[in-house]
Amino acid sequence: MKGGLGNQLFQYALGRHLSILNKTKLRIDISFYYFQTDKLLDHRTPCLQYFNLAFETKKHSKILYPISLLFYRLKSLLIRKYCRIREQIFTDKLGKYIIREDFNFDPRILQLKDNVNLDGYWQNEKYFIEIQDILRQEIRPKEELLKDHIELINRIQNCNSVSLHVRRSDKTRTKIHITCKKYYYDTAIERICTKVSKPNFYVFSDDIEWVKQKLKIPEPVHFVSEIIKKDYLELYLMSLCKYHIISNSSFSWWGAWLSANPNKVVISPKEWYNSKYINEDKLGLKDLIPVDWIRISNWAE
Repeated sequence: MKGGLGNQLFQYALGRHLSILNKTKLRIDISFYYFQTDKLLDHRTPCLQYFNLAFETKKHSKILYPISLLFYRLKSLLIRKYCRIREQIFTDKLGKYIIREDFNFDPRILQLKDNVNLDGYWQNEKYFIEIQDILRQEIRPKEELLKDHIELINRIQNCNSVSLHVRRSDKTRTKIHITCKKYYYDTAIERICTKVSKPNFYVFSDDIEWVKQKLKIPEPVHFVSEIIKKDYLELYLMSLCKYHIISNSSFSWWGAWLSANPNKVVISPKEWYNSKYINEDKLGLKDLIPVDWIRISNWAE
């Protein structure tokens, strides 16, 4: 397991599907969160324990930290080298350790039996679309975490609520990522207003001040992230909205995907990465966005 909450959910969803297919337990290794060293990204923490999910946690080593960190890095390096060599030799067979750097769907993954180790982000709904109803039931914060937010939950559910997610923070600090521009959000807001009667906008962002200064959002508008500081609660509140404007973020992808509204409208950016550094077709981004979502360019045409 690695990454933020959105990435954690992609990994859980695939693991959960495999555990159901094989009638076995799902075990999640959270060692990444004890040994992460990438200073360009925000410090990540495991968040799945706040939801009603079905998994066990593989305990991390309690050896003296420098020793366990060295062991973790060495083990990761050896496994990656082993997987690359094995896949070059046995091109048509999957081993017990499987690493995927891209998001392309591999149907063989869903034919795996138990006692396998998966390492990747698995950002493709084809890996878990068959258990979507189960996931929508499970990916809900535990009841005790919701009791102080009943009024807000009711307001969101009883209007034409539109979630608007603006993510900036870590995406401004790496070359491969891009932030969605003002043009994208203005165009998406305008498009939503043509499709939704009396929209109520609920804003989720790690940079609320940028949103207030740059975007003209029709009233009524509610800046949820000013009062809700837990990402798992934000995700849940986002999923309760009937319509969605997402950013190039797996977090808001899940907020929109989990929405149970059969008539939902979801607007997504076409571009998710900096094309100078990432080939989105090769990475497998074509299947990331469901076919019934509306894609809008991040750049003025």
